[in-house]
Amino acid sequence: MALAPIAQMDLNSAARFAMEGKWCETLKQSRDSEGSVASSDPSNDTNTLVELWSDADVPKPGGDDPDVQFYHGLPYIQLSDEYNKRLCWSNNPIDLKLPTYFNPNQELSLAKDFNVQGLCPVLTEKDDCEVFILRDAKCRYYLWDEWDGHLLRFQKKWVEGFPSKEKMIMNLICNLTWAQQDTDVISCDREED
Repeated sequence: MALAPIAQMDLNSAARFAMEGKWCETLKQSRDSEGSVASSDPSNDTNTLVELWSDADVPKPGGDDPDVQFYHGLPYIQLSDEYNKRLCWSNNPIDLKLPTYFNPNQELSLAKDFNVQGLCPVLTEKDDCEVFILRDAKCRYYLWDEWDGHLLRFQKKWVEGFPSKEKMIMNLICNLTWAQQDTDVISCDREED
């Protein structure tokens, strides 16, 4: 992993670094010239080194996509808080089973199983928690059923032309029966497209 002084980080990288929970780990490893633990305030200590997500072997999920957020270093697509209040589906990262299915650093993950770059969750059903709406790095949306294991990609007509991702997701949920019948089946171990 590459290391860089905190003073050289842009605001987006610093926020991602803090959300990934790496701050405490890095402080334990960082020492100032006298051997004491570096300051815990990054704005006051330009010599503190921080770990950035720039390892060439590990692709950064979502790239520079502002919709991709991180919960304990695991990517998901965040929806607005106001939108989440009205849903019977959950966008809460705790409900999205991030460490189980969506950890890009694990050998087994949905993205690797189906060879879909940047695959991360958007929503899961609140009561059932077996059906997920997912999105990949190319902003294509999928339906995945934890029980049967099928990954289905929604056709463009169900996900394009909306003023926001929240309105598009609402359209998918309201029309899920029809949208689900109009999907492409994604096979395991396929070539990436």
